[in-house]
Amino acid sequence: MNEQSPPEEQPQRDAPAEAASAPQQPQPEQQAAEEAFQQEKQHLEKQRQQLQAEAERLRRDVELMREVALRAQADLENYRKRVQREQEEERRFAELALIRDLLPVCDNLEHALQAARKTQDVESLIQGFQMVAQQLQQVLRQHHCQRLHPHGEPFDPHHHEAVATQPHEQHPPQTVIQVLRPGYKLHDRVIRPAQVIVSQGPDKGDVSQQSPSSPQAASPAEESDGQG
Repeated sequence: MNEQSPPEEQPQRDAPAEAASAPQQPQPEQQAAEEAFQQEKQHLEKQRQQLQAEAERLRRDVELMREVALRAQADLENYRKRVQREQEEERRFAELALIRDLLPVCDNLEHALQAARKTQDVESLIQGFQMVAQQLQQVLRQHHCQRLHPHGEPFDPHHHEAVATQPHEQHPPQTVIQVLRPGYKLHDRVIRPAQVIVSQGPDKGDVSQQSPSSPQAASPAEESDGQG
């Protein structure tokens, strides 16, 4: 009979494979580095989200400021156009108040003319026209227009226009002795100077008249030329 030999021991070839398949425990340094990396990653991600939110907020603010600037520009343009229209209206109707006040004067003048055609009373006609003239002067005064009638006043080249000079016994030289046409002044500006005749002072034998802008007495040389 054949004797059975004892079983041979199997060589332990599976031990290295089992050792290779078993998970390796990380080293403490690697674990700490991994945790630091994850923390840094989370921190950077949080910063990225914050920056993204800040950028979105700034974008909305810029868009809002842009809309505000556009509205302000549109309002400014509308205001400029409105002011321009108002200025044009003021220029067109600047004389409205004066014309409105002059209309009653025109009505009274027409009434006076109609009455003049129907009456022979000259004195009443004169009184009527005098009333119209006084009414007209009152309207001018209401609109700050002052009448210049400088009889007896010193000659002023800024307000008066001398058309002649005459000797006068009662008024000294450079004095207005006659007003040929009254002047008018609006506020402080002369609209039309008064045309006047200015005194030369007492008559010294020269009765000639002059028409200077600033009246002066004739020099002795001119008098001798005139006598010659």
